[in-house]
Amino acid sequence: MRSPAARLDRLFGHVRHFAAEYIDFDVPAAASALAPAPAGIADEDTVVLTLVAKFARPIEWKSPKNEIAAIRAGKWHPTDVDFLEMAKWMTEDHAFGARTHKIVRISLLGDMLFALAASKPGSVGRVNLITHAMSGAIALRGTVETDGEVWLGGDEDPQNDVSLLDGTTLANLHTANSTDVSKRDQPFGPVKRRTLTFRDALTAFAPSSAQIMLYGCNGGFDQIYLDSLAKTFGIAVNGFAAEIKFLPDYDDGTQPGKGARILSRKLCQYPAGLGETVKGPHRLTPDRHAVLQGVP
Repeated sequence: MRSPAARLDRLFGHVRHFAAEYIDFDVPAAASALAPAPAGIADEDTVVLTLVAKFARPIEWKSPKNEIAAIRAGKWHPTDVDFLEMAKWMTEDHAFGARTHKIVRISLLGDMLFALAASKPGSVGRVNLITHAMSGAIALRGTVETDGEVWLGGDEDPQNDVSLLDGTTLANLHTANSTDVSKRDQPFGPVKRRTLTFRDALTAFAPSSAQIMLYGCNGGFDQIYLDSLAKTFGIAVNGFAAEIKFLPDYDDGTQPGKGARILSRKLCQYPAGLGETVKGPHRLTPDRHAVLQGVP
């Protein structure tokens, strides 16, 4: 996967300082023992936000025959059509309650923050992020090409928003939202006719129990980055060090009277080629964890 090189230093361009390096993070040694169960771990009284990153399906793949051809050729990658079906399946599979499971389509960090800000303070116990990722970066939008390439992030992000979360972005968030009460947090936005600070959004997390589940290939490979993510959001973060294999089930239309079609977009496997095939990413067990108490 390749990431556009420019644009990340634009986030909070008006901040007072720029943190050029990671902050020194202390993550409990026992973090590896706190791996969550594959499904159903959210408290029944808390909200589960499932965020679906924007990766539009190529126009050519609107033809099932073309999409199946890409699958067979090894040039297929999941798009937000797949992500959305997986998100809906989490409710249908009773992993999370229909009343408390909320699915939100996002393309920018601002979308994620406003989804949090729209929730009651202390109500969000879990955030599922279904997306494409790489070691040291998470995409909130991107492009899936018919030649098998996946581009992370967008080339035309707004001045005060980003579609790719890497170390630079997290450092900027720390700088713009100091814990020093004598300094005022910089506003994020304006977006959707209102502004908020990053820390305004963090009040949505349930105290001491909230967590982020990162469903993106290699998103948990870089432990320093995962720790940084936990430090930035002030909650536990769980991810996957290697590739998650998505396995769409299809009918190629070779049988008489049946046309080519995708039957299901829910199947996935971790590690790719080795792990058990399960129905829905919520049934995968993450192998990377960062645990942090308190807020950044």
